[in-house]
Amino acid sequence: MKILFISILSILSIIHIDDSNNKKINKIIEKEYKVKNFSLMKFNLPKSIAQHYREKDYFFKINTSNLLIGYAYTGRVYSCRTNNCNLPKSEDTKDESEYFDYLILYSKNLSIKKISILNYRATYGNEICSKMWLKRFSKGNINKEFKANRDIDIISGATISSKAIINDFNKVNKTLDKLVKLKL
Repeated sequence: MKILFISILSILSIIHIDDSNNKKINKIIEKEYKVKNFSLMKFNLPKSIAQHYREKDYFFKINTSNLLIGYAYTGRVYSCRTNNCNLPKSEDTKDESEYFDYLILYSKNLSIKKISILNYRATYGNEICSKMWLKRFSKGNINKEFKANRDIDIISGATISSKAIINDFNKVNKTLDKLVKLKL
């Protein structure tokens, strides 16, 4: 009964993700961790950390049979609409911004397993959805800070999206490292 209750809470904690993203996330986790039954346990972020993230950005522990098998992050990155790149990027200007949602998977030892674009809702820059380009992110661990054009090439035609995901990825890695060290 306790396991069922925890599983239900885990399912409820990702309801913010639309059904297609939820299915994608489940499929990616099943494939990467080679599991069918797992639960996502949302981290409760301290206010000092939560203030740097949007309401629908989540960090999770991935468990199977009550054993930690890894970590996950789902988040949204705002880029900009064509010709509006100088607008401030915040939730208040999201109607002037384009965005994409993505998922990062980590091993229980905090090595980067996979990064996936869940949906890309922008006019330009969808080249960042390329599996070959995204694979470059999994060549490091959580403590490595990726630099544009040094570790990860900026894609012509997707300059803003490339830089945005690299910057967000680095921020997420630092945050997850803190969360794990705090043993939350």
